[in-house]
Amino acid sequence: MTEQDPKKVVFVCTGNVFRSLTAEFSSRAAHEQDNKPSLKMAFESAGTRGRAAKPVRDDVKAYAGALGLDVSLHESRLLTQDIMDSADLIIAMDSTHKKFISDNFGYDAPLYLEIAEGKAEDLLDLPDVMPDFKDRPAEAEVFIHGVMNRINGNREQFLANLPKFMK
Repeated sequence: MTEQDPKKVVFVCTGNVFRSLTAEFSSRAAHEQDNKPSLKMAFESAGTRGRAAKPVRDDVKAYAGALGLDVSLHESRLLTQDIMDSADLIIAMDSTHKKFISDNFGYDAPLYLEIAEGKAEDLLDLPDVMPDFKDRPAEAEVFIHGVMNRINGNREQFLANLPKFMK
């Protein structure tokens, strides 16, 4: 990697089809809109479990589109040592991911909200908050949209705070 290569940031959640995906695309969009970025950045995402190459659910894809994020070509991928080795910063969406990254890769990842909002707080997944989400689709959709709005809504602050966390 040379001085001119972008710094690679990887967001990690469970399935890489909702939270880390939104953080990746939202951060990329904000960075591309920044006329004078302090750092060249590249954004990616991965999951701790689930299925690799899983497409984004239609409802998440549609809402991301409403936020101006085209996630239509995204497919999930699992976090690997190669991804870890190629990254300048790994960011965990919640403390279970932080623990997974530490236990499996020996890396102390900051939490997303720690960078974005200065809060050592988890950005929880739908099953964590609503175990019966399949029986409550309207409420599940409201929750998903709320999390996506929170990530997208603080993207400029996230980017402003990010250099303090880079190696």
